[in-house]
Amino acid sequence: MSSITISKLKGIEHLEFQIPDKPGVYLLVGKNGCGKSTLLTCLHRIGFSNAFPNGLPCAEGSSKVDQYADSQITYQSPEGKIVYGRRRQRWIPSPYKRAKEVLDGFGFRRTIYAQAGQSRLRVTADDIMGGNLYEAEAFIRETLNDIFDETKYSYLQRLAKTRGRHSKEDPYLLMEPSGSCYSEKRFSSGELALLRLIGELQNLEPRSLILLDEAELALHPEAQRKLLSVLKSHAEEGDLTILVATHSTTLIANEPAEQIYLLKEQEPGNIQVVHPCYPADAMESVDVFDSVLGDYLILVEDEMAQGAWRAMCKRTLAEQEDIIPFQYNVLPVGGYSETAKLARRIKDTLPDHTTVKAVLDADAFNSNSSVLEEIMEKDPELVHNLGFTPEVAFIEVIEKNRKKLESECQSTFGRSLRSILSSPEYAEHEKTRNPRKVAKKKFENIVSGLVNPMLLSERSVVQHEVIPMIVALMPLEAISATVRQVCRK
Repeated sequence: MSSITISKLKGIEHLEFQIPDKPGVYLLVGKNGCGKSTLLTCLHRIGFSNAFPNGLPCAEGSSKVDQYADSQITYQSPEGKIVYGRRRQRWIPSPYKRAKEVLDGFGFRRTIYAQAGQSRLRVTADDIMGGNLYEAEAFIRETLNDIFDETKYSYLQRLAKTRGRHSKEDPYLLMEPSGSCYSEKRFSSGELALLRLIGELQNLEPRSLILLDEAELALHPEAQRKLLSVLKSHAEEGDLTILVATHSTTLIANEPAEQIYLLKEQEPGNIQVVHPCYPADAMESVDVFDSVLGDYLILVEDEMAQGAWRAMCKRTLAEQEDIIPFQYNVLPVGGYSETAKLARRIKDTLPDHTTVKAVLDADAFNSNSSVLEEIMEKDPELVHNLGFTPEVAFIEVIEKNRKKLESECQSTFGRSLRSILSSPEYAEHEKTRNPRKVAKKKFENIVSGLVNPMLLSERSVVQHEVIPMIVALMPLEAISATVRQVCRK
């Protein structure tokens, strides 16, 4: 495998990173100061000759202010090995004559580094004065409409500052159907960040390496998910390798371990790269919990359980007058054992006002897991039973309440639930032997039949429309009993 080894660079004493050997989107996770941005700069050098002058600048004219005097960056590809060191205000590879051969050996035709920071958000007054308007690229307009679930970006224009010439630096203006327009000066920081980022993703050569620093900058969680989906689609279609340095729990929580690299400081300056890395370990290591705390931090297995718990709490608080209101946040983690282990690890690290609980699907308690049994034995109040397995329970409720849900689906989605449940495709799922898989396929069938993905995000509709609709038909006593048991100090 190809690799980069960084020694004595900034705060890094030693870090060895194996380059992903397959195209795709990979998350680079770790605490601030663990070396993510430095690693991205070193990766950028594979295909960009000015990566070091831009990303690792030195004070000029003074040998006493040279923090890179002992630094070494080693590149190992199938074509051999070179070592970069700082010499006379320049980064020089050794052996010099083999540099191009070794770097080409990584197999990337081009490297792009979209960095976080003001350069992605800057707009000056001069940018929007004068010039000719022309329609923004279709790729940018369509991608923004998709990520923000909008149609207004169909009217996105650009302003050519030089007559007859179009440049990637040309500022954007958004035209309104009324004929008025507004410039980048009024765009949100999330819009501006995506404009810069998406512009870089256009017309990339196959086998390019894309490096993104905090790609979720200023984006709502739903937009973050859509951005990740867009990146995955382009990685697959364009044979791209995309590395995203991130602190976003939204991006981390539902990615498989193979797609996550965790930079973890073992000793001062010695950075271990954990790969594959479970989402639970990644989330714990980036100190994300301070931003999502309430009276209770509820850890669940997946987004289905997350939606169920939110709907259960909302209904209990609305319909049970004697319950004392409380604040809660729900995070999906991964498998049941990982969810329970994470709750145990962070329990004593949270502020006194926050209690962490692991709420697991009912089938987890039939797993005969020694890990789960040990955690429950040591701390009986830490792990709780959701009371059902979401997909299985949801399908039971839907099929039992067909008539009642028919009118609600018609009014909410303009679609017939009856026609979905009586379709040959729905009946076909019964041939699967595993009850949970049957329920999961049926639920996906129902959602795809109700939701028009061109107008609404399926993920959002499931969380905010479908699951609450189902939970509203479940026995209130059972729901409120579970909520009361979990959310008690």
